[in-house]
Amino acid sequence: MKLPELFVVGGPTASGKTDKAIELAGQLNTEIISFDSRQFYQEMHIGTARPLPDSWQGIPHHFLGTHSIHAPLDAATFAEQARPVLQQILDTHGSAVLVGGSGFYLQALLYGLDPMPNIPNSIRAEVNQLPLAELQNEVSRIDPIYFKEVDQQNPARLRRALEIWRTVGRPWSEFRTSGHSKKEMLFKAKLNLEILEPERAALHHRIEVRTTEMLKQGLKEEALRLAPFANMPVLQTVGYQEWYSKTETSEQEIEQQINAHTRQYARRQITWFKKFKTEQSI
Repeated sequence: MKLPELFVVGGPTASGKTDKAIELAGQLNTEIISFDSRQFYQEMHIGTARPLPDSWQGIPHHFLGTHSIHAPLDAATFAEQARPVLQQILDTHGSAVLVGGSGFYLQALLYGLDPMPNIPNSIRAEVNQLPLAELQNEVSRIDPIYFKEVDQQNPARLRRALEIWRTVGRPWSEFRTSGHSKKEMLFKAKLNLEILEPERAALHHRIEVRTTEMLKQGLKEEALRLAPFANMPVLQTVGYQEWYSKTETSEQEIEQQINAHTRQYARRQITWFKKFKTEQSI
């Protein structure tokens, strides 16, 4: 019996994943599931470059603008909701396309996650009091693998890593990577990887062009409209967080910051997908 085929289109931001996924799904006559952890949210359109239905070329998409920032999806919840959708697509079409840049969410969907420890309130309170610089120092020491991948300016993600370390003495990177390297895929399907990695200069140019286009579309207005919720983890995201700085910054400087932070994020994505691709070939 021929196995259904599961195509993953991954890679860094601004690498052309959306167009590639639509092209591939059209050839296969199937549907697309997004594993982009920010494109889930209806309130975040411009800053996440979320494709709207008029660009889908008639191909059904799932998990694009389907949720609210007021009911955010963590990786485990996304996987729980997406698995039956993915299985139905595989059963109906014999193939499916997954597209996105949030590797941890892809891992959760395909392989599951180790159960997360319950963090005692006392540890959470201690960690919440630490300034950003101390969080950076601590996480770089106890979990250098994760520190290399994480947005080092994002205190929420650094706190999570430190909370887990102080609770169970295991680095957060072990929870993030143990899924696909030690378990069989949860779906009986052939896995095909389409990992995009443009040449660096070309990728940087694409990032700058896209940022300029986002600003023309109203990125500033979208970000400021969401400013009352700036402390939410989902809004500690490139393209939004830069507008919430307490220091006086010009729009030109904000554009430069967005480009710089997007390049940094792209590097972390490239690192994750290279590792993922290597592990699938072992």
